[in-house]
Amino acid sequence: MANYNFYISNKKCKEQAREYLRYTWKASANATLLFYGLTLLLSLFVVLPAVFVAWWLVFPLLFLEYIVWSLLDYGYKKYFWQLTQLEKVSTKILFSGFSKNAGKIIKTYLKKLFLGIFWLILLIVPYCFKQPAYAMATYIIWDKPDVANPVKESKHLMTGNLDRYAKFQFSFAHWYLLILVTAFIAGIWVTPYIATAEAVFYEDLKTDF
Repeated sequence: MANYNFYISNKKCKEQAREYLRYTWKASANATLLFYGLTLLLSLFVVLPAVFVAWWLVFPLLFLEYIVWSLLDYGYKKYFWQLTQLEKVSTKILFSGFSKNAGKIIKTYLKKLFLGIFWLILLIVPYCFKQPAYAMATYIIWDKPDVANPVKESKHLMTGNLDRYAKFQFSFAHWYLLILVTAFIAGIWVTPYIATAEAVFYEDLKTDF
Protein backbone atom coordinates (compact mmCIF):
# COMPACT_ATOMS: atom_id res chain seq x y z
CA MET A 1 0.00 0.00 0.00
CA ALA A 2 1.37 3.42 -0.95
CA ASN A 3 2.37 5.92 1.73
CA TYR A 4 0.87 9.38 1.39
CA ASN A 5 2.29 12.60 2.79
CA PHE A 6 -0.52 15.05 3.50
CA TYR A 7 1.73 17.73 5.00
CA ILE A 8 2.36 20.89 3.04
CA SER A 9 5.81 21.36 1.54
CA ASN A 10 8.58 23.33 3.22
CA LYS A 11 8.36 25.76 0.31
CA LYS A 12 4.69 26.32 1.11
CA CYS A 13 5.53 26.94 4.79
CA LYS A 14 7.90 29.69 3.73
CA GLU A 15 5.40 31.18 1.28
CA GLN A 16 2.76 31.35 4.01
CA ALA A 17 5.29 32.94 6.37
CA ARG A 18 5.98 35.72 3.87
CA GLU A 19 2.26 36.25 3.48
CA TYR A 20 1.77 36.62 7.24
CA LEU A 21 4.66 39.07 7.39
CA ARG A 22 3.63 41.12 4.38
CA TYR A 23 2.17 43.99 6.41
CA THR A 24 4.03 43.40 9.67
CA TRP A 25 7.72 43.49 8.69
CA LYS A 26 8.43 46.72 10.57
CA ALA A 27 6.72 45.60 13.79
CA SER A 28 8.38 42.18 13.55
CA ALA A 29 11.79 43.79 13.02
CA ASN A 30 11.22 45.98 16.10
CA ALA A 31 10.28 42.92 18.17
CA THR A 32 13.42 41.14 16.95
CA LEU A 33 15.61 44.15 17.70
CA LEU A 34 14.24 44.20 21.26
CA PHE A 35 14.82 40.46 21.60
CA TYR A 36 18.40 40.81 20.34
CA GLY A 37 19.01 43.76 22.66
CA LEU A 38 17.77 41.89 25.72
CA THR A 39 19.86 38.85 24.77
CA LEU A 40 22.94 41.07 24.47
CA LEU A 41 22.29 42.60 27.90
CA LEU A 42 22.01 39.10 29.37
CA SER A 43 25.36 38.21 27.81
CA LEU A 44 26.98 41.30 29.34
CA PHE A 45 25.48 40.26 32.66
CA VAL A 46 27.61 37.11 32.40
CA VAL A 47 30.78 38.51 30.80
CA LEU A 48 31.36 41.60 32.94
CA PRO A 49 31.29 39.90 36.38
CA ALA A 50 33.42 37.05 34.99
CA VAL A 51 36.06 39.50 33.70
CA PHE A 52 36.10 42.05 36.51
CA VAL A 53 35.11 40.01 39.57
CA ALA A 54 35.92 36.30 39.30
CA TRP A 55 36.09 33.89 36.36
CA TRP A 56 34.24 31.11 38.21
CA LEU A 57 31.11 33.28 38.31
CA VAL A 58 30.60 32.57 34.61
CA PHE A 59 29.10 29.13 35.27
CA PRO A 60 26.28 30.04 37.68
CA LEU A 61 25.63 33.23 35.71
CA LEU A 62 25.39 31.28 32.45
CA PHE A 63 22.80 29.06 34.08
CA LEU A 64 20.79 32.10 35.22
CA GLU A 65 21.16 33.67 31.78
CA TYR A 66 19.76 30.56 30.13
CA ILE A 67 16.75 30.57 32.45
CA VAL A 68 15.92 34.22 31.71
CA TRP A 69 16.66 33.77 28.00
CA SER A 70 14.33 30.76 27.85
CA LEU A 71 11.46 32.96 29.06
CA LEU A 72 12.31 35.56 26.41
CA ASP A 73 12.66 32.94 23.68
CA TYR A 74 9.26 31.55 24.66
CA GLY A 75 7.74 35.00 24.23
CA TYR A 76 9.56 35.59 20.94
CA LYS A 77 8.28 32.35 19.41
CA LYS A 78 4.78 33.03 20.73
CA TYR A 79 4.84 36.46 19.06
CA PHE A 80 5.22 34.92 15.61
CA TRP A 81 2.88 32.02 16.31
CA GLN A 82 0.14 34.51 17.19
CA LEU A 83 0.94 36.25 13.92
CA THR A 84 0.07 33.04 12.09
CA GLN A 85 -3.20 32.90 14.03
CA LEU A 86 -4.07 36.36 12.68
CA GLU A 87 -4.16 37.65 16.25
CA LYS A 88 -3.11 41.14 17.29
CA VAL A 89 0.55 41.16 18.32
CA SER A 90 2.69 43.59 20.30
CA THR A 91 6.14 43.57 21.86
CA LYS A 92 4.47 42.86 25.21
CA ILE A 93 4.16 39.25 24.08
CA LEU A 94 7.94 38.94 24.33
CA PHE A 95 7.54 39.09 28.11
CA SER A 96 4.64 36.62 28.26
CA GLY A 97 6.96 33.97 29.66
CA PHE A 98 7.34 35.96 32.87
CA SER A 99 4.02 34.72 34.20
CA LYS A 100 2.51 32.01 36.37
CA ASN A 101 3.50 29.62 33.58
CA ALA A 102 7.21 30.44 34.02
CA GLY A 103 7.91 27.26 36.00
CA LYS A 104 6.67 25.00 33.22
CA ILE A 105 8.58 27.00 30.60
CA ILE A 106 11.85 26.83 32.53
CA LYS A 107 11.38 23.11 33.24
CA THR A 108 10.79 22.42 29.54
CA TYR A 109 13.82 24.43 28.39
CA LEU A 110 16.09 22.86 31.00
CA LYS A 111 14.92 19.42 29.97
CA LYS A 112 15.72 20.25 26.33
CA LEU A 113 19.14 21.57 27.39
CA PHE A 114 20.09 18.55 29.50
CA LEU A 115 18.84 16.08 26.88
CA GLY A 116 20.85 17.97 24.28
CA ILE A 117 24.00 17.80 26.42
CA PHE A 118 23.39 14.11 27.06
CA TRP A 119 23.16 13.26 23.36
CA LEU A 120 26.09 15.55 22.54
CA ILE A 121 28.27 13.73 25.06
CA LEU A 122 27.41 10.37 23.50
CA LEU A 123 28.18 11.23 19.88
CA ILE A 124 27.51 14.01 17.38
CA VAL A 125 25.32 11.78 15.18
CA PRO A 126 22.78 10.85 17.89
CA TYR A 127 22.65 14.55 18.87
CA CYS A 128 21.77 15.55 15.31
CA PHE A 129 18.95 13.03 15.26
CA LYS A 130 17.65 13.53 18.79
CA GLN A 131 17.77 17.27 19.49
CA PRO A 132 15.40 18.33 16.62
CA ALA A 133 12.76 16.03 18.12
CA TYR A 134 12.33 18.52 20.96
CA ALA A 135 11.98 21.58 18.69
CA MET A 136 8.19 21.86 18.97
CA ALA A 137 8.06 21.75 22.79
CA THR A 138 7.91 25.54 23.11
CA TYR A 139 4.80 25.81 20.93
CA ILE A 140 3.09 23.02 22.83
CA ILE A 141 3.42 24.86 26.17
CA TRP A 142 0.87 27.51 25.21
CA ASP A 143 -1.00 25.72 22.43
CA LYS A 144 -1.70 22.59 24.48
CA PRO A 145 -1.64 23.75 28.12
CA ASP A 146 -3.09 20.45 29.35
CA VAL A 147 -0.04 18.52 28.14
CA ALA A 148 2.12 17.82 31.19
CA ASN A 149 5.27 16.94 29.24
CA PRO A 150 5.76 19.21 26.18
CA VAL A 151 9.10 17.57 25.33
CA LYS A 152 7.51 14.13 25.13
CA GLU A 153 4.63 15.52 23.04
CA SER A 154 7.15 17.18 20.72
CA LYS A 155 8.90 13.84 20.19
CA HIS A 156 5.51 12.34 19.31
CA LEU A 157 4.76 15.10 16.79
CA MET A 158 8.19 14.83 15.20
CA THR A 159 8.05 11.06 14.77
CA GLY A 160 8.55 10.43 11.07
CA ASN A 161 9.16 14.13 10.44
CA LEU A 162 12.76 14.58 11.53
CA ASP A 163 14.07 14.42 7.98
CA ARG A 164 11.47 16.94 6.85
CA TYR A 165 12.41 19.30 9.67
CA ALA A 166 16.12 18.90 8.91
CA LYS A 167 15.50 19.85 5.27
CA PHE A 168 13.34 22.75 6.46
CA GLN A 169 16.13 24.14 8.63
CA PHE A 170 18.79 23.49 5.98
CA SER A 171 16.77 25.54 3.48
CA PHE A 172 17.57 28.60 5.63
CA ALA A 173 21.33 27.91 5.63
CA HIS A 174 22.14 30.88 3.39
CA TRP A 175 20.03 33.15 5.60
CA TYR A 176 21.84 31.95 8.74
CA LEU A 177 25.14 32.64 6.97
CA LEU A 178 23.95 36.15 6.06
CA ILE A 179 23.08 36.79 9.71
CA LEU A 180 26.58 35.75 10.77
CA VAL A 181 28.52 37.73 8.16
CA THR A 182 26.51 40.88 8.96
CA ALA A 183 27.14 40.51 12.71
CA PHE A 184 23.44 39.73 13.29
CA ILE A 185 22.28 42.98 11.66
CA ALA A 186 20.50 41.09 8.85
CA GLY A 187 18.87 38.96 11.54
CA ILE A 188 16.60 41.87 12.46
CA TRP A 189 14.70 41.15 9.22
CA VAL A 190 15.61 37.52 8.57
CA THR A 191 14.85 36.04 11.99
CA PRO A 192 11.13 37.02 11.86
CA TYR A 193 10.90 35.15 8.55
CA ILE A 194 12.49 32.00 10.00
CA ALA A 195 10.42 32.19 13.22
CA THR A 196 7.15 32.65 11.33
CA ALA A 197 7.95 29.80 8.93
CA GLU A 198 8.66 27.50 11.89
CA ALA A 199 5.33 28.48 13.47
CA VAL A 200 3.63 27.54 10.19
CA PHE A 201 5.59 24.26 10.21
CA TYR A 202 4.29 23.52 13.70
CA GLU A 203 0.68 24.30 12.78
CA ASP A 204 0.92 21.94 9.83
CA LEU A 205 2.69 19.28 11.89
CA LYS A 206 -0.01 19.08 14.56
CA THR A 207 -2.76 18.45 12.00
CA ASP A 208 -4.41 15.13 12.75
CA PHE A 209 -5.13 13.26 9.51
